[in-house]
Amino acid sequence: LGSERRHPAGEDVGGVLPPPQEEGSRLAAELIAFEQANRRAIRAFVGDNAIACDYESDLDARLVFDNADAFREELGVLAPFSRNEGLCALLRRVAGLSIRAPSPLEEALVRRRPGGEAEKEEEISVRGCADTLSGYKLANALVGRARASGFIGVREDCRVASVKRLVGGKREREQRQQRKGASFQVLTATGEEIRCDHVVYATNAWTGGVANGFRQSIMPVINHVVSAEKASRESSLERRIGSREEGEERVHDPSAYALDPGYVYWVNRSDGRVVVGGFRDKLADKGVGRCDDSVIDPTLDAVSSSFFETVVRSPDRPEAKIDHKWTGVIGWSCDNLPWVGELNGRPGEWVCAGFSGHGLPTTFLSGKAIANEIAGKPPASVWSEGGLPSGYAPAEIRHQKRGSWYGAGD
Repeated sequence: LGSERRHPAGEDVGGVLPPPQEEGSRLAAELIAFEQANRRAIRAFVGDNAIACDYESDLDARLVFDNADAFREELGVLAPFSRNEGLCALLRRVAGLSIRAPSPLEEALVRRRPGGEAEKEEEISVRGCADTLSGYKLANALVGRARASGFIGVREDCRVASVKRLVGGKREREQRQQRKGASFQVLTATGEEIRCDHVVYATNAWTGGVANGFRQSIMPVINHVVSAEKASRESSLERRIGSREEGEERVHDPSAYALDPGYVYWVNRSDGRVVVGGFRDKLADKGVGRCDDSVIDPTLDAVSSSFFETVVRSPDRPEAKIDHKWTGVIGWSCDNLPWVGELNGRPGEWVCAGFSGHGLPTTFLSGKAIANEIAGKPPASVWSEGGLPSGYAPAEIRHQKRGSWYGAGD
């Protein structure tokens, strides 16, 4: 098992993985192995290089529901046994997996919190399975190391206008074939021309605008995030489901939550900062097709502020206020799985995109895998070396799938 999936800031980088869909149990096992390897790789890289990125390890991942159908769907084959105390105790002891299902009496007694929303009763949690870090700080550190190497040029605030494959003469084609590449002309919005043997579309939400064939396969989806410093030792939600007692004081452990179900995520950090994001289910279009992150949607702003006031902020911290808010755009894959690898029939063109709001648990080793292949190294095994899951390959048949971005995602 592994982690909740959507954390663009203070992100979750390991833990409760997507349940197997039609791809079957083998792919599910590959996804689990890959995300576990990715978590180990990031932890080692950050530690070995002393990168300051607010890294915290071994948080609990918790999925909290106010929708019984969604709760049962997330449990899958375990749903019929959610009230079996013996099995639940075994799962807690062996896998660290806890399931809280309401009793028949609790289901009959419909309780409501201020604001008229149903109180959340069901929960699935996995202890110590998730790490968090600032993706922004990690990315900045990686860019800094790339620049310091002297081998890599970095352009910032520089949009790619077009990518064109060059044909060239017979001798040039033979030379490219020996290098196992192609020849490309990349034009930027500033008029700069870049020639290269390989192009990697690591463009996530904007992939459809630069890579042929991806306009309906990776869709931009808007996401809204708010953050508050030292907002809570124990929020109103934790009073019901999650805080614990130390002496005479009730405290909360750093945790990663998913609520409503999966449209809202929430990270408690050890310094008391709370990061809450999502809310796109409150938009008629679920935020699908939106790629402008220069403005904040007023509906998302109002909903997230109300959620913070009624659910997140602890009653004993009335002075806590939201101090940061921002909008980000998710690159959502048509089948929920990332696209990572060389494009079929298009040598030298690679894609690393469509992480569907689940990027930190997967991108680190995805980028490494592409870099290794371009360098001529043999592909690593997903079982022992952090190689790519088979479902990540950019197979043509995947383009035929449609519509997963309207759901919360698995």
